[in-house]
Amino acid sequence: MNNRTVGIVLTIVTVMFCALPGLAMLCLAPLGVLGLYQQGDLMGMGNSDRASTLIVIVLMLCVGVVGVMIPILVGVLAFRKKSAPAVVVDINEPIPPPA
Repeated sequence: MNNRTVGIVLTIVTVMFCALPGLAMLCLAPLGVLGLYQQGDLMGMGNSDRASTLIVIVLMLCVGVVGVMIPILVGVLAFRKKSAPAVVVDINEPIPPPA
């Protein structure tokens, strides 16, 4: 397997295990915001404390954003062009005369 194949496989795996759950969290967080305005049991957690529900919503948003960013970073790092190696010059070698 060459480096390109490994990069494609890593990108697909990170999309399945990081980006899709991250997108689900980003989509479900607004439902939690709607749950803040309901009376009684918020978000089905058996909890009526608005502060803890807000903390859960903020954490869902943060984890969702991080989950979406991971495949993007993996893809960029896997498919970037490598720079040419630096040329090593021996300082003890005489400089050739101009032609």
